[in-house]
Amino acid sequence: MFRYVLMVLMLSTAMGNAVEMNNTKPSAVKTKIAERIVIGRVERIKVMAVDITKKARIDTGAKTTSIDAREIEPFIRDGKDWVRFKFDDEPIEAPVARTVLIKRHGGKSRSRFVVELDLKLGPIVQKVEVTLANREKYVYPILIGRNFLKNQFVVDVSRVFLGCSSQKVAY
Repeated sequence: MFRYVLMVLMLSTAMGNAVEMNNTKPSAVKTKIAERIVIGRVERIKVMAVDITKKARIDTGAKTTSIDAREIEPFIRDGKDWVRFKFDDEPIEAPVARTVLIKRHGGKSRSRFVVELDLKLGPIVQKVEVTLANREKYVYPILIGRNFLKNQFVVDVSRVFLGCSSQKVAY
């Protein structure tokens, strides 16, 4: 734990020095960091639309959050693109925010639907863009990317299930 606190202190000092060079108040950056919740590499995430909580892998290398979606069916509602799918055998319908082309190493690229869903981690409920993908081959049905983590969380990869404790970064 001491090494972790020391690492956070060193990071905040480095960020403070960088901020000073940009003529911005370093105390503002430190306050923002101090307000973030410490989470582990695996957390429990609630998909609010169906009131289901599942384990999720926290992946700071992934830009976008992804959930396990089955039986994905696009349809039109009021002239807009929508999609219906099942998460943990529970149906969800949502407007399509966009589609993305996922490039796969050694395979064909695939198009995926992106929808906005409310997800909850610890005390934070946030509407976030989520790609719909069949994740049955993965250990975790949810992958949390940077679009959910940004400005809210600090990830301690040596730990798991810290999100429910609402632990803040300590100096």
